[in-house]
Amino acid sequence: MNSRLESKRSFHQAWTQTDYEFPTTAFLDVIKQDNINMAKHLAETSTNETIKLGNSDTDPNKMKKQGLGLNARRQSQLEQEINSIRQVVQEQDSRLKMLEQLLGTSTTLHYVRSLEEKVNILQQTMEDFTIRLTSLEDGNEREEMSLNDLSSKVDSIDLTLGNLESERENEEYKLKEFEGRLLEAEANRRKDWSFYQQKLADVENLYRQICEMMAGHVRPLRRLQDTLNNRVQMTEKRNLMASQLESISDTVMDLLPRVSNLESRGRHGTVGFTAYLPLVTRMTTSGVLKEFTDVCCNEGSCYNPANGMFTAPQDGLYFVSVTLRQRKEGAVDVNVLARRRASGNLRIVGKSGTHSDKKCSTAVSVVKLKAGDVLFVKAVSVVPEASLSQYSSFTCYMIG
Repeated sequence: MNSRLESKRSFHQAWTQTDYEFPTTAFLDVIKQDNINMAKHLAETSTNETIKLGNSDTDPNKMKKQGLGLNARRQSQLEQEINSIRQVVQEQDSRLKMLEQLLGTSTTLHYVRSLEEKVNILQQTMEDFTIRLTSLEDGNEREEMSLNDLSSKVDSIDLTLGNLESERENEEYKLKEFEGRLLEAEANRRKDWSFYQQKLADVENLYRQICEMMAGHVRPLRRLQDTLNNRVQMTEKRNLMASQLESISDTVMDLLPRVSNLESRGRHGTVGFTAYLPLVTRMTTSGVLKEFTDVCCNEGSCYNPANGMFTAPQDGLYFVSVTLRQRKEGAVDVNVLARRRASGNLRIVGKSGTHSDKKCSTAVSVVKLKAGDVLFVKAVSVVPEASLSQYSSFTCYMIG
């Protein structure tokens, strides 16, 4: 590029120093083509430099080593070429002004004006190139900042790697120390194992000696063991017999009341009675009815007609019945009472009564009595002029 610019300068200098009256059309074409080529070259140079800067190596390590020297050199070369191009353009402007003075025809003026427009285009291209160069400088600054950031990151990574390396060395040291302790523990274990094996052999010898000493005492011990086993068996048999005797005793105690009851029944035989009023009996006051003196049955002789009371000879269930037959007007209410022998308490076991609209009444009940308990009939309410006929009765007998 520099050689080409030098050739153009020498050509234009030769032309300006030549004696001429008016430039030919061919020479104007040469100037026109030269300006066009110069504009193309300027555009290509701007594009190539942009591509070179875009394709520059961005490897952090390489950029850290090389820095921004390459971009600085390219920028310096570009500035030199731009200055050369500006100088040529200035020379072209001076020549065009001289041509304007020399040329007076309208055609030549028109051509010169078109040439001025091209020169303006070339200047605009140079301004665009200057703007691109400024943009590239800004990009270089950003790349410098990025390189600085990458450099700081690389330094941080180097520091981290150094820390990791120191930690690895510490871990290796600890591992070696642990291996040494492990080897020491293994040696101690082997020493203890040999010691315990020797102790075990001593214990086995002692056990063998004890077995030999106890061999002569085995038979007496076996005889003693047999004796103890026999005694244990006899004790178990005695305990079994005692439990059986206890069960038999409980059974006997359960059977004794039944046997006593059966004996009492065999001794007293059938127990029961029935007694009537002998005549028409006029009721004047309340109290025990002692008038049941007409006894038609008294098995076991347990009913006393003198006081109108029945005494139970033994424990059991008894059937009780009282029948009242009223004559004429009046009313009579009676209760059948049982008196406990042990406590003397009275309890009602039956009720009966007659009124003007009810001439006959019967009370029937089953009561459980113990030996010595007493049954009797007692009038609890009597209306004057009341009377009971001879069909009135008092009955009781043992049913079980």
